[in-house]
Amino acid sequence: MPDIIEGESQREGEPKKRPPWRPSEYKPEYCELVIECGAQGQSIAEMACACGCHYNTLQDWAERYPDFSKSFNHAKQLSLSWWEKQGRVGLYSSKESSLNAGLYKVVMSARFPQHYREQKSIEHTGPGGGPIQQETHITTRPPMSREELEESIDWHAEEHIPYDLADVSLDYQVTSGDADSTHVLIAACKRERIDNIKQAIQLAGKQPVVIDVDTFALQNCYEVNYNPAEDDVVTLLNIGASTMNVNIVKGSRSLFTRDITVGGSQFTDVLQRSLGLNFQQAEAVKRGVHDAADGIEEKAIEPLMNNVTEIVAMEIQKTFDFYRATTEDNETVVQKILISGGGSKLAGLAQELSQRLELPVEILDPFRNIRVDNKKFDSEYLSEIVPEMAVAVGLAMRGV
Repeated sequence: MPDIIEGESQREGEPKKRPPWRPSEYKPEYCELVIECGAQGQSIAEMACACGCHYNTLQDWAERYPDFSKSFNHAKQLSLSWWEKQGRVGLYSSKESSLNAGLYKVVMSARFPQHYREQKSIEHTGPGGGPIQQETHITTRPPMSREELEESIDWHAEEHIPYDLADVSLDYQVTSGDADSTHVLIAACKRERIDNIKQAIQLAGKQPVVIDVDTFALQNCYEVNYNPAEDDVVTLLNIGASTMNVNIVKGSRSLFTRDITVGGSQFTDVLQRSLGLNFQQAEAVKRGVHDAADGIEEKAIEPLMNNVTEIVAMEIQKTFDFYRATTEDNETVVQKILISGGGSKLAGLAQELSQRLELPVEILDPFRNIRVDNKKFDSEYLSEIVPEMAVAVGLAMRGV
């Protein structure tokens, strides 16, 4: 009598069907297989097909088998690298039609949303380090009046904000427009997270007036202190503990923003792991404090710092390349990088980035055009915290 599977009779000579509830069997050779797939730029779904399983199964294996977890992560990185190489080759090719910039942007945003997404998750003061805000640029065609845009903004926002609009607070700003279209920046934030931040501030005895985004607060600080001309193109780089905010600005207009999950803590972690230092020692070493760790030679520290600096430089260059590949403005060239944030205080970081990126790199001065009363503020202390004050100054300027 033929076997019966899920109520269907199996014909003689046909292979036995796998019951739908039976999980795919893991095999060690899948480690090499997914790496080979990743090296060819294949997606997770394609890797799953090569292994004969559902793509969710790959994640399950990654959680259960450490060797496969390493291989799977490496495969995803190889796939990202493959696609970035295609974009880079097409970008710098002499052939005019070698790269369809619009299609490439869509593909990269869909395949690698953590690295190339239209909607940027920007870390501000969210609980547990999570993002509190979403921002996205939209274009309306035909152009709209202020009244028309006000009436239809919720409809436009629904297409871009990944939350129920009843659960968010949102605002918008018209950034530019012409005879054919209106360009709008929408910012949205979960009401629950806003309430949590407001409560924390109120418990400190203060009343919040505005909640802003690090990237835009930094830009406010830059505009007040540097008075940029319309054709000045500068990259503002805010290096935090775990996240780096990049904002390419032309004059007073933000052209492109990106958040990168690299920050000062990576330098600290690698020094702790490789040299056996505690947190305080590693923090002092990365900032160039002399004799911060007894028995550790400089030649052992330098290559470790250089490795992380190389990652930072690569991510910045990757941002520049992606911007060039997805914009129709081929004449805009970054002229200078201004760095800020606690991570910018690393010894020699500005010089290293300048050398690797072949651009002038300076530490942003948030008090360049702001008078400070030295009778009320200690000048040495102020000099020490200058890089960390840029976002705070930008926020303060909202109330001036």
